[in-house]
Amino acid sequence: MPVSVLCQNPRALAGGGAVSSSKGRRLRHAAWLAGAALVCFGGTACRRGDGETQTLRLLQVRPVDGGQVYLNEPLVLTFSHALDLASVTPESVELTSPRGRARGRWIVDGPVLRFDPDPVWDPGLASGGYEPGAEHRLILAGFPRLGGLRGADGASFEWTRTLTFHAADPADGPALYDLGRNPATCEPVRLEGRDGAFALAGRTVSVGVGEPLRLVCAEPLDPSTLNAEDFLLQAVPEPGAESPALVETEVSARVVRNDPATGIPDERCAVIELVPLRELTTGRYTLRVRPGATLADMGGNRAFLTLQPKPLGEVRVRHLPTESADRVRLEFNDRTSASAERVVGVDGTAAWRGDGTIRIAYPREAGPGGGSLVLDRSTDAFEIVGTRIDVPEGETCELTDAPGVVVLRAQGTLSITGALVRRRPTNDEVLSPSSPQRPGLLGLVAWAVREFLLPRIHESLAWAIREFVTDGVETVEEVAARLRVKLTPQNRKRLEDEALPRHEIFAARLARLAPTLGEFIEAARKSGTQWTVLIAGGDIVVNGKLDLAGQIVFVAGGRIRLDGRWGQSPEKLFTVGDGGGLLPSSNVKLKPLAVKVLPPETNPLDDTLTWAVVSRPLPRQVLERYLWRDLRPGGHMGNGIWRVRWLPADGPVDPALAADHPSRLPEGPVRMLVELTMKPGGVWDPPYVDFVELSWRTR
Repeated sequence: MPVSVLCQNPRALAGGGAVSSSKGRRLRHAAWLAGAALVCFGGTACRRGDGETQTLRLLQVRPVDGGQVYLNEPLVLTFSHALDLASVTPESVELTSPRGRARGRWIVDGPVLRFDPDPVWDPGLASGGYEPGAEHRLILAGFPRLGGLRGADGASFEWTRTLTFHAADPADGPALYDLGRNPATCEPVRLEGRDGAFALAGRTVSVGVGEPLRLVCAEPLDPSTLNAEDFLLQAVPEPGAESPALVETEVSARVVRNDPATGIPDERCAVIELVPLRELTTGRYTLRVRPGATLADMGGNRAFLTLQPKPLGEVRVRHLPTESADRVRLEFNDRTSASAERVVGVDGTAAWRGDGTIRIAYPREAGPGGGSLVLDRSTDAFEIVGTRIDVPEGETCELTDAPGVVVLRAQGTLSITGALVRRRPTNDEVLSPSSPQRPGLLGLVAWAVREFLLPRIHESLAWAIREFVTDGVETVEEVAARLRVKLTPQNRKRLEDEALPRHEIFAARLARLAPTLGEFIEAARKSGTQWTVLIAGGDIVVNGKLDLAGQIVFVAGGRIRLDGRWGQSPEKLFTVGDGGGLLPSSNVKLKPLAVKVLPPETNPLDDTLTWAVVSRPLPRQVLERYLWRDLRPGGHMGNGIWRVRWLPADGPVDPALAADHPSRLPEGPVRMLVELTMKPGGVWDPPYVDFVELSWRTR
């Protein structure tokens, strides 16, 4: 029987937990040296009793190395003998595309390792396991890399192999899917009622007022062929009533589930939701399919052909009781429902702020990208930019000790596993002639107030500050009377332009007095003091050593994860913005700065980036029932992609182990995984998720 890696923790299967970083490094070095010694002096690490050398070898790859892979096609790797399940980990088997790690599940079946890509359900075809039209690289870790693939008998994989595959490209034509996995004709597409019954043989099915209509199919469908214009709802007069002209209603349409076929005739592999574009009243409606409808399965076989011009089915809209006991709606209003765990393989943590949405909180000042940057040597640069920035373990990057502001800008993750150092200048905080004579934060604030903020504060806003409460005034004359100012023509113009007569307007204008992050950095530059600003569009992760003289400012679109060692006083650590949320270690406290972080005006990305967040285990009333039914997420795609998937509550937070529906996971508590992806180009209109609704049947 095949064993899915999804259902188990590979590290736990290996029989050990985490070790301390220093101890782990010593163990890894010792293991590597021991393996090298065996190779040099004793041959390979594994031999038969008769002297025949045994290594784990790769015998066959389908599709072939360098070939094309369809969007629904599995990768099948056949080895010389059975694999050790515990050795199949995200570190030993890594399948990536330009957007990041491929989405799907790895399944071990004796000597066969198979990757099943996630199904495609969005019209743009970007929601599946493969990135359409992109080259995918598969790295199989082998000897002498630690943590590589092993056979069930302990034999090491012969060497590290790199394979490439090109995912089918919609621009090249219609051949996007593996036709061998589809029948010659499309399975029937049926209208399903609320109770799970189908509208067959003239049967009328029921839905509640305000609920979507559901079409189901026993095989996956090509989401790019779904057009809402192909469907039409027509009102049907009640028997005995006068027959008015049929009222037509158009619908919106989207695929909400698209699992691989199982061969079961009544299986709901594909689920399409149709939402009427106007509110339906109680009554009977006929769902019709327009001639020439384009919906097809992944083999290109058209649906509905045998049904036209007949209606697809009849539905009765009723005031049905809500299923509150068997339904939960998650609306992200409680930020404590978000887990602090970091999602494997993503660039940052999505913002779960408690405002009802999960969003991308990308700072405008995260830089132009330019590719991944490794800081493994000293640099005198005051601006360091990259798509992702990394100070690797065992390396030290020493920044310039000259006075001024050093800014590190990463569009994705800014990771410090080694050491980032900046020493104090020899003349100790040299100030420019125009800067305040009082170094540090107070000096900067004094300079900023005198040189930057005060010239921008108009006299009318100063009046508003002194007399802040101005609720209920409706005219400029009332504002002038409340502020005790003479209504001269000049004052009238200032009041009309700057101080509109509402309390909310005053508050908004006062909020705008705070400098933006860009303005703050410029002010810090002019101050001549020593500042280091770390900006990441994703997470800032410090697991190594940070020893930076002067003031340090952290700005992250994701979370700020500070678990390393420190070489400076905590009072010199500051943060700006919130992103996915500040997550300092217990012995580090960051002081907030009143600086605004603005989103980009245009799309600045030079690479595909993904933000993700995982929930805590779902509420108890959900956990007690595991016969899952409908899953209905909602959100805004914008110029990106959002995706909602599910993980076991007690497993690793790895998207490679996620399922599109809770029913595909082992029985037990589940957690929700929300992923938001943005590609380069186009406008900056990031996706967000604003609710997820789940329902289930009781046992």
